[in-house]
Amino acid sequence: MYYSIPGESSRTQLTADFAINTTSSPIPFFNRMSVVETNEYLKTLTDKKVVLNSSESENQSFVQSGIGYTTKIEFPNLKTLFDIRGQGTLLNAVLKIKPVLGSYNDALALRDSLSLYIVDQNNNLTDQLVGTDNASVQAILNRVGEEFNDVYYEIPLTTYVEGILSSERDTDNTIILLPDNYNSTVDRFVLMGNKADQGVKLELTYAIYDEEE
Repeated sequence: MYYSIPGESSRTQLTADFAINTTSSPIPFFNRMSVVETNEYLKTLTDKKVVLNSSESENQSFVQSGIGYTTKIEFPNLKTLFDIRGQGTLLNAVLKIKPVLGSYNDALALRDSLSLYIVDQNNNLTDQLVGTDNASVQAILNRVGEEFNDVYYEIPLTTYVEGILSSERDTDNTIILLPDNYNSTVDRFVLMGNKADQGVKLELTYAIYDEEE
């Protein structure tokens, strides 16, 4: 802490260091973040139960650590796969999401990975998404086509999609994207929404056998 003591003709500048015991549990850290929101779309998010569809925000979705904005992902029509004739099985599911071009640079860098969490119908975080090996599912940044502005996050979702397809009834659980340490950082990302042929693509490998004549 920097402070000063006024004198007759000048002020004496002083500092004081406060040591924090990081070995105690829980670690005694505290922070509070607030924002004066200038994004007109995000001004509507006054409560965690409020959802802003990307169709209402120029095909954009947002992630902002600290403040608590995040991108929510839903798959309402997956079970239409069963409309395909014959018996089928899901072999692979990969979701690809592109960041909005021009929304990132050296100062506003993209993270190499984002974590995925499950939230309930009230947007309460319930658990981290894991795969078949019980390892946490990560959205990995793919920069292979960066020179052609083809940068996207790639998310393996086979286990998650299989769970939706095998459930007897629709679930209210959905998934969200969050960077690590989202409670204590100020990372910010702008991702594309679900407008057709832009930004978001779910690629399914679905095998058909024993097709009915």
